Amino acid sequence: MSLSHVCKHFRSVALGALSLWATASLGRPIGQIQTSLERSGSVPLTIFLDQSASHNDVNDDQVVEFLELVIPHAHRWSALHVGKRVQMLSTNHVVRTKYPSLQLPRLIEIVQSPTLFSIDPFVSFLAKWATPKLVSYEFSVVKNVSPQVAILRSPITRCSVSWDKSSNTEINSIVQLLALLPTLEELEMTFIGGVNRIGSVPNQRPINIPSVTSLSLKLKLVDNPDTLLHGLLTLAQLPNVTSLEYLSAQSWTLEGIKHVLFAPNGLPRFEKLEKLDIHDDIMQPKGGIVESVISGYPSLLYLSLHLPTASLYEEGFRWKLNSRTIPEVWISKFSLQTLRLISCDAVTPQEMSFLVCNIRGSPSWDKFLRLDVFDCKHLTEYYYGIWDECLEGKMSWSKWILL
Repeated sequence: MSLSHVCKHFRSVALGALSLWATASLGRPIGQIQTSLERSGSVPLTIFLDQSASHNDVNDDQVVEFLELVIPHAHRWSALHVGKRVQMLSTNHVVRTKYPSLQLPRLIEIVQSPTLFSIDPFVSFLAKWATPKLVSYEFSVVKNVSPQVAILRSPITRCSVSWDKSSNTEINSIVQLLALLPTLEELEMTFIGGVNRIGSVPNQRPINIPSVTSLSLKLKLVDNPDTLLHGLLTLAQLPNVTSLEYLSAQSWTLEGIKHVLFAPNGLPRFEKLEKLDIHDDIMQPKGGIVESVISGYPSLLYLSLHLPTASLYEEGFRWKLNSRTIPEVWISKFSLQTLRLISCDAVTPQEMSFLVCNIRGSPSWDKFLRLDVFDCKHLTEYYYGIWDECLEGKMSWSKWILL
């Protein structure tokens, strides 16, 4: 709003940029909301139902007043963010009673924040709101409550689900819901704190979700990551994943990435994997990581490792380096086109030299595109120059992390 008050030119530019006015947030002054709606013309709108820092800042009357302003523009809603305050029992009832049904023909995204209390329900007023073009849905799991089935009937292609330590919802119930999404392609699952329940059932059959091609698993301060990952990926069968992201922060796991990449019988879980991004600030996989990944995933084209405490190779690689013999895995399985090492502080110059020699000597060398090395503590510019010459300019490096 203040941009239009700088000068006449700025005002003209601001008023002409309709997208600058395409946001309406609960808690802002009513006059500002009205002005934004008028100046946004016919462009898609982002609606924030609850932007207040404290749930006491907004009452039910203000929620209704806000909706009376934005609902006449429902045909323009593109994204809907539902905050904590609107999910309280009283507000849910008020909105559901006053607006039992609503047509949202252009809505493509719903983001649902965690509730204030575990007894609060999911947003029940969404049950009868029509979202025929909804493709992205993000929600936090609530104790013993599932998302509205009406939402899940939308053509959702991206879904983000998060659990925290206060949730006792069993994971298998959510996996079963995800299996109801025939168009789901991108799946993100986040676990924060505490012990998460897998909800194992004797003789329960795995649930197949063949439409998912992109999977992101994020763990933070999880007490039982090994059990969690093993149970989750045994329950949810994802045979067509081509892109996998694994991020673990302050979660004490011995073999977390092993459970993600390999089934109990040692076979790869994702046989079509082409892109793999691993970020773990604690993990120290036995036997190194690079050759295990290359051996298990010969279709892999992109590999990014952000592993401050992990070595690239198993003990004994120096013998292989001295023998100047390229291991068989690099000859028969190596297919990478891009390899990124980020903050791999345990990697030594000897390991890096071995890696460079193996890449350069691989039969797939001509198809290899890039080795990027960022912020690795023990690697110096002197060595980088030697490695870059060996890789014929296919290497980039920096003392800092470059995005």
